[in-house]
Amino acid sequence: MRIGRKRGKKLTYDANCDPLEVYDRVMGSADRITADEWLEMEAWLKNWLKTDPPEEIRSRFVPIGVGETICMIASAVRKKREMV
Repeated sequence: MRIGRKRGKKLTYDANCDPLEVYDRVMGSADRITADEWLEMEAWLKNWLKTDPPEEIRSRFVPIGVGETICMIASAVRKKREMV
């Protein structure tokens, strides 16, 4: 049994980050994720996918899933920052 993420605890997007916590973060509170966190999450996702994760977990992120959402929002953040 997996224990859910505690409220108020910010995820650290590094090699030790649990992909299921990232998934829960996006699915449960996407409206409270900051612009910088979307960019951190995208960088983490790209690195995580290089590690050849188990298909059961990977399928939640790609080809169409939370990973696409993360990348689309991160792209929008970058474009908005370029406009300023």
